Amino acid sequence: MLAADIQQALTDGRIPNGISTEYLAASKDSGAEAGILVVLALALIITALRLYARISDPRGLVLEDYLIILTGAQLITFVGLCLKLLALGSGRHIEYIEYVLPLSTVNKTEVLDFIAHIIYTTALYTCRMSGLSFYRRLCRRHGVLSLAVNISFGLITAGFVPQLLLIIFHCTPVTGLWPYPWQPEYASGLYACIEWGVVYLTNSIVSLVSDLILFVIPIALIAIYRGTVANKVKLSVVLIPGILVIAISITRLDLAHRGWTDTDQSWSYGPMLAIETAEIGGTMVALSAPALKVFFGRVYQSSSFHSSNKVRSTGRRTKRGTREQDRGTELEGWQRGGVVGNETVVGTLEEASAEEVGLDDGRGSEEDLLVVGQGVERKGSRRKDGGVKVTTMVETRTDAIG
Repeated sequence: MLAADIQQALTDGRIPNGISTEYLAASKDSGAEAGILVVLALALIITALRLYARISDPRGLVLEDYLIILTGAQLITFVGLCLKLLALGSGRHIEYIEYVLPLSTVNKTEVLDFIAHIIYTTALYTCRMSGLSFYRRLCRRHGVLSLAVNISFGLITAGFVPQLLLIIFHCTPVTGLWPYPWQPEYASGLYACIEWGVVYLTNSIVSLVSDLILFVIPIALIAIYRGTVANKVKLSVVLIPGILVIAISITRLDLAHRGWTDTDQSWSYGPMLAIETAEIGGTMVALSAPALKVFFGRVYQSSSFHSSNKVRSTGRRTKRGTREQDRGTELEGWQRGGVVGNETVVGTLEEASAEEVGLDDGRGSEEDLLVVGQGVERKGSRRKDGGVKVTTMVETRTDAIG
């Protein structure tokens, strides 16, 4: 059955010959809407787990957590605007927008798009500031990396300001409209506007560069981390999901270019809204990964599976090392593959189980995620037959980064 708005446009004679009603009725909004809602749900669930892990820590929430909460509120608002824009027809063929939608509706979609992209740009900036706040705590004992984080603050802010100004001042005088050539506002010469493709492409490029700046920091951290290859791989799983965000940014850049150069400009608008939602949500997820390690580590610690493994492991040991009494909270387990500062812990070699020197307990401090680790020196007396008679295990801790 023909949609009422298309039927009305046909009756009014607004649809030129050669454009079929089937073409005008085509829509891929359902896929974009589903993608937007899935990303929103995933981002909010993972952020909630992150906040739960942080709240249960004695130090509670810190600056980056409040910034991620603000980002979540902005994401919810952006998603609401995206769904409204799609419902109004912004993701349909350009001919549908020109010949079927009333001019008042077209104007409304342009204003909503204007507001949505101010929120989108601000949400990404807020989320990146959350990530940099975390990296600042992580790198505070390393002068060069700390300086790099501070420079990143400046560079990302320097990119955000022109992004925002380009959106706000895309037309003179300032307006939320972005008139198509066939709109009266364009024909009247009332507004002088930058082409929307120029603004979208410029902002997409700046956004991609900002993501590269943000997520190169954990790569640098891992590169200088003094640990085994296996531990570096495990650490990478926690610190480098931001690579996916960079891929999303590249996809958004491609969609913005296609939307600008294609004759049917609006047909890629729905997928672009979904990608923009994924960019915000993906950044939230990537920056929540370290806290998720804490959450799932605690779940494992409280599980019956871990308890049974611990009982069996304890039965094979003759003595527990003193380090068992000083495990810490949150993510200290990630620290135990490198080397940590000026402390020596002595125990028997039997204590050096995978649980104690590995990265599996899920506890410790995110703040010390890469700053500390552990080196193990095994001392013993060599027998005449070439064997080794083990007497002690010595852990020597020195700075892991620097």
